[in-house]
Amino acid sequence: MIKTIMLIVISFSFAGIGLPNSLLGSAWPSMYGDIGVQASSMGIISMILMGGTVIASFLSGKLLNYVQTSTVVTVNMFIIVLAVFGFAVSGSFVFLCICAVPLGIGIGFADAALNNYSAMYFEAKHMNWQHCFWGVGAAIGPVVMSYGMVAGSWRIGYQIIGVMVLVIAVMLCFSVPLWRKIADASGRVTIDAKTPHSYGSVFRLRGFKLSVAVFFIYVSAEVTVMLWGSSYLVFAKHISPELAAVWISLFFLGMTLGRFCSGFLAMLLNQSQIVWLGCALFACSIVFIELPIGNAAFMAGFFLMGLGCAPIFPNVIYTTPIRFGAGYSQSAIGIQICSANIGATVTPPLFGLIAARIGYGFFPVFLGILLAVLVFMIAMLNKVSPLKNRKTQLN
Repeated sequence: MIKTIMLIVISFSFAGIGLPNSLLGSAWPSMYGDIGVQASSMGIISMILMGGTVIASFLSGKLLNYVQTSTVVTVNMFIIVLAVFGFAVSGSFVFLCICAVPLGIGIGFADAALNNYSAMYFEAKHMNWQHCFWGVGAAIGPVVMSYGMVAGSWRIGYQIIGVMVLVIAVMLCFSVPLWRKIADASGRVTIDAKTPHSYGSVFRLRGFKLSVAVFFIYVSAEVTVMLWGSSYLVFAKHISPELAAVWISLFFLGMTLGRFCSGFLAMLLNQSQIVWLGCALFACSIVFIELPIGNAAFMAGFFLMGLGCAPIFPNVIYTTPIRFGAGYSQSAIGIQICSANIGATVTPPLFGLIAARIGYGFFPVFLGILLAVLVFMIAMLNKVSPLKNRKTQLN
């Protein structure tokens, strides 16, 4: 019963992290005029938010050495609430930038702590389903914002999301005593919170640098699709912007559905097999979006791309305590998520620079290069730090 309750709490917590992630982009066309800045100014807010996330995820391992996971997640969820309400009442660009700092920090700490706890004390199927809830939250955000703007203002959208995250934060307050019970009842090796180690020792772990590269490359590919998929359809395939937006939504639908299905696949396959299946689907999707057979290929391609992306992140991160040991898990996962966020920050703008010079038709080639590097890195990681005969350490 306690485990079921905690599964619900953690799943809603992942949704709470996802809810504000997609708000800025959907609200900005209405926001920038009200704030009195240029449309391009969103990039500054985005960089500040992402910078906070990168720093927080990197430092999360140190924080978790001294503070319980339940406390870290709960406090940072309230920080997210305050930041979201800050966006709602903001009347200036400077104040938006100030609010972006705690929002990024709150998301970074909460995300890293939740991923580590789930990888340590739950099964692979649960990890996939919990990441599915992140996708649900990220998908609900723009819908709520759309309703808010129809109702009168983008501020209403932020207020509604703030209330939703506040409910989750209050739920976390009541669940605090249960987190330790799950850890004690799991029968797995727990983390000794009083024996901190240096980040240097984490990087010296066999295969760890490769795992960091895997997260950098994978999230680079995922966010490139999110940010530039519509532009590829509009500028390279001459699809209308309205239709392109609808078809890109199939990517998010595929990712959400894929993570839901991956939870069931985890009962039949090991994590390496699921990740390779995801890579294969991703490769097929790149071929689909280049096929000269009309609109159906684009729709199928982006949906298939979401299905392919879906299992990679949760299943690779689930193996972190298995590959590198439970005692290093919290720092290792924090660094991995930090690397993922850096990839999300650096690589999509790089594609934008390339596309400005040689055209958006390079989009499938760019994804193909990233996928080839990802496949190579995963193969090397499995060779250097294989999972065979080590899964039983956590199950």
